[in-house]
Amino acid sequence: MHDMTIGQLAKAAGVHVETIRYYQRRGLLAEPRRAPGSVRRYGAEAAARVVESRLADLRRIRAALRLLIAQCDAGGDRSCPLIGSLAGASLGDLNTMSP
Repeated sequence: MHDMTIGQLAKAAGVHVETIRYYQRRGLLAEPRRAPGSVRRYGAEAAARVVESRLADLRRIRAALRLLIAQCDAGGDRSCPLIGSLAGASLGDLNTMSP
């Protein structure tokens, strides 16, 4: 997994190329050096960093969904049954995707 292009890195990490660029813009992943006139090349450590960042994002989303479900369960808002149902389904999807 050494010397990967951005597309190969995205595939190895199980994310879209735009996710790699997003993490670079946020400073979570450094842009690799490149020789003049060549494409950027990423190593295995970049793939590990992308996977770590993605898992952290999924954990934050999971926590937000759990909070939303809890608020809907505790409140009487008319929109809560639909929101709770959608959030519950999304949470179920997330639970199958990550630890």
